[in-house]
Amino acid sequence: IIEYRMQIGDHMLPSDSEYTYGIYVVSGEIEIDNNTANTDDFILSKELDEIRLTASEETTVFVIKVKNVVNYRTYAQIQGMT
Repeated sequence: IIEYRMQIGDHMLPSDSEYTYGIYVVSGEIEIDNNTANTDDFILSKELDEIRLTASEETTVFVIKVKNVVNYRTYAQIQGMT
């Protein structure tokens, strides 16, 4: 989990299309892919070469990075959820 603190404006976060990114808005407001996310919102972004965010105010987000394909059984697979 990585914390980013952003000032008002456009921001690009490092990303890799082999990963899924979860973005949790701790405080503030951002726009990503023409969708607005506010405090306590959570966004999933898959297979992106770049993550572009626009902060309309000072904003803090947590970014969670998870590999799309893993070589072990996941919790969801063990529980028969997939």
